[in-house]
Amino acid sequence: MKKIIATFGLILGLALFGGQIAHAAPPVGYIGFSLGSADDDVLSESDTGYKFFGGYTVNNNLGFEIAYVDLGQYVDGLLEQYGVAFEVVGYLP
Repeated sequence: MKKIIATFGLILGLALFGGQIAHAAPPVGYIGFSLGSADDDVLSESDTGYKFFGGYTVNNNLGFEIAYVDLGQYVDGLLEQYGVAFEVVGYLP
């Protein structure tokens, strides 16, 4: 539980700090990569997950993003969890 709270606090801090930088001069387009641990509570297994994403900022308040997400393999490689995400992103002033 402490690990989850610490991770959430780190993500929230980076999001707030990064939001201030991005708000000063919003980019037109961006790409990114994230890496983390993916846990499956039903199977009681975990694996490394990652996400490639790219987006477009329309104005100071609105953007769009597309991402490929891979949450790893479970049950000795018989089960794979992955997908594509389409998102609308809102920015706070």
